[in-house]
Amino acid sequence: MSARAPPRAAAAMATASEETDDELAREPASSSAATAIKTKRLYLIRHGRTEMNDYLSNYSYGDSFPDPGMYDTRLTSLGQKQATGLRTATALLDPPPQVLIASPLSRALMTAELAFEGTFDGPREVCALASERIYHASDVGAVPEVIAAKFPNWNIESLRKTPIWWYNGGQDDPKAVVEEPTEVFDARMIALKAWIERRDETVIAIVAHWGVWYNLTGRQFENCELVECELSDLEIGAGDLADWDNTLP
Repeated sequence: MSARAPPRAAAAMATASEETDDELAREPASSSAATAIKTKRLYLIRHGRTEMNDYLSNYSYGDSFPDPGMYDTRLTSLGQKQATGLRTATALLDPPPQVLIASPLSRALMTAELAFEGTFDGPREVCALASERIYHASDVGAVPEVIAAKFPNWNIESLRKTPIWWYNGGQDDPKAVVEEPTEVFDARMIALKAWIERRDETVIAIVAHWGVWYNLTGRQFENCELVECELSDLEIGAGDLADWDNTLP
């Protein structure tokens, strides 16, 4: 299996270091109602460094390379230290989050657990809409039963409606790696923003991924970077992944 270094790999090298388908179908085709968005304080966090980040550091942006098959890639020891180091910051969040949200991918959940250990004792919920765009096997997730066993303190009920909650192009094989089209990912980001808006909480911490935050903010988040913003600051396509795709060989 061959693959190509995605844009987030380039960012890492430069620093050397569902809802269900039904839910998606109910979302609007654009975020034109921005003026009606409720005021919400968001704490956006990217997961810590992973084994796949280390692997990609051996390649230049745009290189072809064999996908190593690191399904649901894990944090490295450095990534764990990065996440643990965030506790100082999460303890000082003001106002504190009322809920902690994470992508169902292991790297996001582990980062959330380490970063908020001892600093947050409220509800924890996974959201498939916040998962990374599928580029490689490392972006393919685990079924709800596996997630529940590894992360028992998280509410995963939304995943049980669609056990294969990640994009796989309709393949029967759950291990199939099918690159998620830009337009599909953009539709998911629209749904994610609408999902956040519908929630009752006004202060929310979310641990997600490079592609998610790049799409919604235009910012290339470093591993374990924390950014504070308002919901109204999020803009679908602020960072256009299609621009990156068009430069790939």
